Amino acid sequence: MKKLIHHYGRFAFLVLVFVTILPPKNIAQKEKYENIIPNPGFEAYSGYPIGWFYTGRHFSRVQKYWFSATNTSPDVYGPKVLVPKNWKEKGFGEINANEGVSYVGITTFGCASEKPHCKEYIETQFKEPLVPGQNYSISLDVAQLDKSMPVSNLGVVVSEERVLHRNEACLLNQPVVNFSKIIDSRNKWTRLQSKFVAKEAAQYIVIGNFFKDNQTQSRPAELEFGYFYLDNIVLKKVPPILPIPVDKNDLRFVLLKQDKLIVLHNIYFEFDKADLHPRSDKELQQLVAILNADPMMEIEIIGHTDDMGTKEYNLKLSTLRAQSVKNYLVENNINSTRLVITGKGNAEPMATNATEAGRQKNRRIEFRILKINKNAPTKISGTVTTGSGL
Repeated sequence: MKKLIHHYGRFAFLVLVFVTILPPKNIAQKEKYENIIPNPGFEAYSGYPIGWFYTGRHFSRVQKYWFSATNTSPDVYGPKVLVPKNWKEKGFGEINANEGVSYVGITTFGCASEKPHCKEYIETQFKEPLVPGQNYSISLDVAQLDKSMPVSNLGVVVSEERVLHRNEACLLNQPVVNFSKIIDSRNKWTRLQSKFVAKEAAQYIVIGNFFKDNQTQSRPAELEFGYFYLDNIVLKKVPPILPIPVDKNDLRFVLLKQDKLIVLHNIYFEFDKADLHPRSDKELQQLVAILNADPMMEIEIIGHTDDMGTKEYNLKLSTLRAQSVKNYLVENNINSTRLVITGKGNAEPMATNATEAGRQKNRRIEFRILKINKNAPTKISGTVTTGSGL
């Protein structure tokens, strides 16, 4: 938000069998989802601030599933958020949410003004990756801070990897959608809509201004910066619907063996928390199917983190994340006695911690098969094998 002070995974005889595993109830429901943006109206909170906060990390800790792409801090507006007096006097937060009771705000223009954080960005992870070649529609409700400058260049970037810059700089990523005309919507909500074709299996979306001020059009106003309120972000597929490519790490194709350590490649958590992201549902339901196919199976769930933070903190966080996975399995009728959890913290990295891509690989959940029925299926794909798996 406003920054008042500059702070920052032996051969054996195998018998072919056919196993039918019905899709769990919540997976069938999940297929009905159209919008792949989690918490699209900013109504869900991870916690509430007493007042405003002043870094991107603060915003990320408050808004559920959303985070700041830089060290700047977008603003949150809702019934339990108090706008500081000096900003309230400028009109911040006077408008009501377009839907529900909450919304967010970002500065998109005005680096020559005295306002700190002249370029702010909000980012979230999709519920499922984009399908290359698929047509998508994007819509968002926007309104302008009444006294701020009408400006152009409100854009949408999609990325295969998380966009994370530990500074306050303007992001110059190429947007898939950019509203390049001046948006004059002072203290009233307007819906912006567009379409694009996915070129990659992007997993993240970032919203903000991806052009410098001298490339952005503006009109004079009392406040010498551009500021937008955002609500109801919707991104969905447009027919014809393309099939989703098969993930090479799909658990349906993993051979299940005693003592095998298996990485869950598609388990995600909220930033710096142990709360599971909706993107994790598909893989967790596959793990539920594995455990249901072999009622004798017992597993150890192992949590890992990157090296950001102290060893003590990371050990605690990794243990809590392993516990969250256990809780999910128990909620899906897996007996808790079959599940053991372990936290490793940042002690066993599988990639470098010097890059965000490496750190993302290190933030992972694995499971080790402690006990297995030698006559149980060794895979959960359509045609599977039975046998010891040893």
